[in-house]
Amino acid sequence: MTRRVFRWAVPVDGHPHHFDLTGGPLHVEAASDTLVEFWAEKDDAQPAHRRAFQVFGTGHDLPDEAAWCGTTDRTRGGFVWHLFEVAP
Repeated sequence: MTRRVFRWAVPVDGHPHHFDLTGGPLHVEAASDTLVEFWAEKDDAQPAHRRAFQVFGTGHDLPDEAAWCGTTDRTRGGFVWHLFEVAP
C-alpha cells in the first residue's frame, strides 16, 4: 500500500512552516494553546509538493493569497486557531 494518513504540527508563531505533501489537510485540531496539528494523506506513488502553512488567530490580518484549510475548536486557554495555506 502506498497511501497513508500522517499528522503534521504547525506552531502558533507567526511564521509559515513547510511540508512535502501529496494532498491537502483532512482535519485540523489544536494540540495546545501554541500548536495546531493537521492530518493529510500521503501517497508514495504521487510526487510530493512543498507547501507552506501558517496559523492565524481570529481577527488577525491574512495574506491576500492565503487559503483556508481548517479551524480548531476553542483551546483550554480560549483561543480559536485558523490554519491557512500560504505562498511557499
